[in-house]
Amino acid sequence: LRTYKPPFWCKNAFIQILWLISREIVYYNRVKYQRHKLIRPDGGTLCIDVAASDELKEDAPIVIFIHSITGSSNAVNSFVRYARDRGWRSIVLNRRGHDHPLTSPNFNLMGDVDDTVAMIDHIKTMYPDSKFMSAVGISAGSGQVVSYIGREAHNVGISAAVSLCPAYDIGQAFANLDEHYPFVASLLLKRIQSYFLKNNARVLKDAIGFEEGLRAKSLHEFVERVTPISGSKDW
Repeated sequence: LRTYKPPFWCKNAFIQILWLISREIVYYNRVKYQRHKLIRPDGGTLCIDVAASDELKEDAPIVIFIHSITGSSNAVNSFVRYARDRGWRSIVLNRRGHDHPLTSPNFNLMGDVDDTVAMIDHIKTMYPDSKFMSAVGISAGSGQVVSYIGREAHNVGISAAVSLCPAYDIGQAFANLDEHYPFVASLLLKRIQSYFLKNNARVLKDAIGFEEGLRAKSLHEFVERVTPISGSKDW
């Protein structure tokens, strides 16, 4: 059994995160995407980003990436480059509100299965000759992958999937973050409130859960309070 040992200057978890972000910005932030917008029945907008890869054949295998809680396509550039260099067509699914303003008063931090189905079905129409499609969910995106597979069961549109860094119990995960890493949780809460609520105030201002979400004091409280905006009965 081999174990990974980080270099002495990068043993701290937070230093590793800073190193990852720096590496993404300096080295990997060079992927070009072609964006395809998908309008849902309620007027919401989904964005499908296809990494530029003119050298790939039409029947190239496809790997779909679903990013983290406030991520975008650029947040998974390292994965995209790795897959693309090995002959896979890389496509990123962006949930509502990610790298595009909300166009309807609805979003879900963990992803909506109906939206996921629509995006994967759309990709199949874009590349009908591809014989193999897989999905990789990262952090919050990992839950989206699992929820999609679980609900669709025999109708699932992918052949393989991987969940990286999943939170198996969202309520417990956010509560643990609030308790053990309050500073990090506070920064993430402010980021989420700004990313989803403040940046989309024009669309969300009359929605039940908007003002309540802005007043939330913890991540768990935020998830509970914006439940109506996700279209769910309870958090």
